[in-house]
Amino acid sequence: MAKAKSKNKTGQIVMLGAALLGLVAIFLMFAPGITSKAIVANKEAGTSSISGFKLIFGTEDGYKFNFMMFLSLIFTAVGIVGAILGGLLNMKLGNFLALGGFLLAGIFFFLFRAVFPMGVGDMTINGTTVLSGKDAIKALEEGVSIFGVTTKTTFSLGVGAIVAGILSIVAALASAAATFALKK
Repeated sequence: MAKAKSKNKTGQIVMLGAALLGLVAIFLMFAPGITSKAIVANKEAGTSSISGFKLIFGTEDGYKFNFMMFLSLIFTAVGIVGAILGGLLNMKLGNFLALGGFLLAGIFFFLFRAVFPMGVGDMTINGTTVLSGKDAIKALEEGVSIFGVTTKTTFSLGVGAIVAGILSIVAALASAAATFALKK
């Protein structure tokens, strides 16, 4: 009598879980990607934030399309497709795509603060460009003194980008576990 093959589906389940984490990371781009804090006369004057999707695709009020931030979505999508290929179709190539895609996505989510000035539009007054986007962000961070009152703005990574980065790296670790440690 032939012995029935027993399949351990743990690797496939882990890959589908990684795909789910990638989907959650994409939905987290509705949450703040960058948070800014205004400081006037050495006192906090208020905070504001802008969502990851607005940072990536731009808005009508001064933010332009940011390709470096867009790469985080592309890499997450590659990771999701790879995880689905690895989980449902049991393809090793899918596992490697998921591993690489999620790892790169996690890195790029954490780079949101570094590449943020690339998507900021020029500062204009009455249609005349006063500062380029990068210079405007630098001037806000260094501080502007008007009538002896110094105003500074600090920019930090938002909760959406942080959690999306963490989830992407966890999905990459899950993909690595399914690829190298778990038997299918």
